[in-house]
Amino acid sequence: MIHSDYSYIRRHFLNPQSEERLYAFLRLPCAPSEGLSEQRIREKITHYIQFCKRNHFGTVIPCFANATTSPEEFSLERFRLCYDLLLSLAQQAKIHVAFHLERALEKFILRMEEDCYEQEMHGKVLLVRSYPCEETETVHFTLQDGTHMCIVAFCEESRQIIDLRDAVTGDTLEWQVPRGNWCIHDYLCVYDEERAHANYLNYEASSLYIETAFSLFSDIFAKYGDTLNTLYYSDLCYRARNRRDWDDTFNRVFLERYGFGAETHYPALFHSYGNESHHLKALLHDCRSSMFRDGFIRAAYDFANAHKLTCFGNVIEPKTTACSWLSGDNIMNNTFAAGALLDKAYMYGTNSIKIAAGAAFNYDTKYVSCELFRDYHKKTRESLYKDAINAFARGVNIMLSHVPRMPAISEEEAAANRALPTPQYSHWEMNFSDFVSRMQTMLRGGAHVADIALLYPIYSIHNRTYLYDSPAEGFEYATTHPSLDYMSLINSISIYAGHDLTVLHPEIMDDRCIIEGSLLHMDNEFNDEYFSVIVLPGTEIIRLSNLEKLADFFDHGGKIISSGLLPTMALEYDTTGENDKRVKELVEHIFGKDATSPGILRSHLYNKNDAGGEAYVLYANMTAADGTSMVSGAQIQDVLTEFKLPYDVYLPFMPRVECPGAFNLNYPEFAHLGLHEHFPGSGMINYIHKRRGNIDIYYFSNTTEKAYTNYAMIRGKHVPEEWNPHTGQIRKLEYEYVTSRNLTYTRFLMDLTPSEARLIVCNGDFVKED
Repeated sequence: MIHSDYSYIRRHFLNPQSEERLYAFLRLPCAPSEGLSEQRIREKITHYIQFCKRNHFGTVIPCFANATTSPEEFSLERFRLCYDLLLSLAQQAKIHVAFHLERALEKFILRMEEDCYEQEMHGKVLLVRSYPCEETETVHFTLQDGTHMCIVAFCEESRQIIDLRDAVTGDTLEWQVPRGNWCIHDYLCVYDEERAHANYLNYEASSLYIETAFSLFSDIFAKYGDTLNTLYYSDLCYRARNRRDWDDTFNRVFLERYGFGAETHYPALFHSYGNESHHLKALLHDCRSSMFRDGFIRAAYDFANAHKLTCFGNVIEPKTTACSWLSGDNIMNNTFAAGALLDKAYMYGTNSIKIAAGAAFNYDTKYVSCELFRDYHKKTRESLYKDAINAFARGVNIMLSHVPRMPAISEEEAAANRALPTPQYSHWEMNFSDFVSRMQTMLRGGAHVADIALLYPIYSIHNRTYLYDSPAEGFEYATTHPSLDYMSLINSISIYAGHDLTVLHPEIMDDRCIIEGSLLHMDNEFNDEYFSVIVLPGTEIIRLSNLEKLADFFDHGGKIISSGLLPTMALEYDTTGENDKRVKELVEHIFGKDATSPGILRSHLYNKNDAGGEAYVLYANMTAADGTSMVSGAQIQDVLTEFKLPYDVYLPFMPRVECPGAFNLNYPEFAHLGLHEHFPGSGMINYIHKRRGNIDIYYFSNTTEKAYTNYAMIRGKHVPEEWNPHTGQIRKLEYEYVTSRNLTYTRFLMDLTPSEARLIVCNGDFVKED
């Protein structure tokens, strides 16, 4: 239940409840390779739980194994012992515990009884077997074992594809090759014998994996009542060779989803053979993304609900711009439990939060979780606090924190810790935990307030994603196409232009958004949002239904910004090309005739109508650090000013950060540029506005190195109070009402020191009337 009663919120802010307190990851020393006795393990876990209780943690997420732990190193007996000890001590301390579906546990289960489980839960991979042909020969050979998803002949010169299913009898293919340079391609779905991973694309297989993992400890969990309160999964992604995860139900799901078969279209995943292949590639990747969401992610959510557990989790590298190849659709992945991830270094992973928060706002879910401080290569109190306060400003309301340094349990270990170069945190943990608890109390639930929606260009991401078969060592990062500018746009709007925004998924735009006057209304039960500006990032392929809604929005006076690459193709594939023609007509209707002319060279295009609708096309004038083209933040701000878009929150002297793709980089590049040591300008001032009933909650964060001591203005007439989440103090503010652009604002003085945050709370029942 989302409470909107002022006295309830105030009471819980002053005294956060256990369910509002910090989640903490604890690395437990139980691996056999550590060689600890049972007594020593008991001492360490006892000490850890005392530490958690002393520092006001609410829930412990145990990390029993490293990501590189092999199945052979996994000792089920040791892990059962640790869970038993942990739950027993946590119950006494009134701390909750999560069941963590770790990668090492997954690998162990898949190897535990391989012959028994392989055919039911093991992940599968898409293989391509190619057979070059000589023209006019009669081909006759036995097909390899596996599920034949697609078997076709492909001509290099004409790019023609011939369906060879009728040429197959049993496991034998016989075909008369026509003239030309032909090659037979057989697309096989087989068990992935090289990688130990669950079948995330299949609901039944994923459910079996989760149930099997839980059953290893269920007798222990049953002893401790509701002490176990959470199911947590981490680092989901496509895990097969070169991320070619597949399932033999794919063709059936594709047919149900799009109304035609996929059996002859698999070449589009690996090759470009004209306009048709771009449409089909987007649909094939969209289908796989939906199976990922409706496979493991839905199975985990359903399992958690059945066992009365809260479900959290994240995908690996959720900040990745070209997400399609690695994990599919990162908003869709957050349908049931939105999760972000900040790891390795200060500011690394920031992009993932807006995507996760957008998912929560789209799907009307209460929580936006963030796993924070994992594997940071350099830790200081300042950088840790900065990442945390910035995460809340971008939409997080559940903090899952890796403890910076576990406490020592002996004088010898304490002395060794004191000798380390990183600082001791003294009372940092307790103060930080209380700060997080107050923030989570305030920001959970309610409606997000933003005037701008950015349409998630997921089909263009899919459209630019190819599969391949190649040897790989270490972690493979996705290749980002230069047209994928949406991550940079998000940052330009928020940390340069100073406006908040919601990232809008195309399916949600169709299913939950309606035109009301000159506004686009996302009509959710709780997160009810109204947008007066829609931003269309570089988009080559778009849902025709989305574009028709954008045209309707424009016709009713809505404002639209495009960042240059306008759509030319409809996701709704048809062999006649009529849908693509309709895309061109709608683009010209919204952005003007010149928008579809390749010979026009201008800095921008502008179109308007009699209803007040306005549309800008802004062409790229910068290249981001990740190689993507981008429009400068200054140009975005100029257009928003031209639109006369009022600020919901206005900080007259806010430092504006031009962030040309720094957050988009993978970690090796991020570190190479030195961003892990010092982000340019140190940070930013950011905010978020949530509304709970009649109560408006504004949160401000300062990650710069300078204090902001100046006026702040919030739209409307309010009686503001300052609630300090660091100290728990509440004080009245002096304020005045001022007019700007025919709107009334409440103006007050805000003192926001570096590495700190403030809440401004306005009870609507106390708002003064004229």
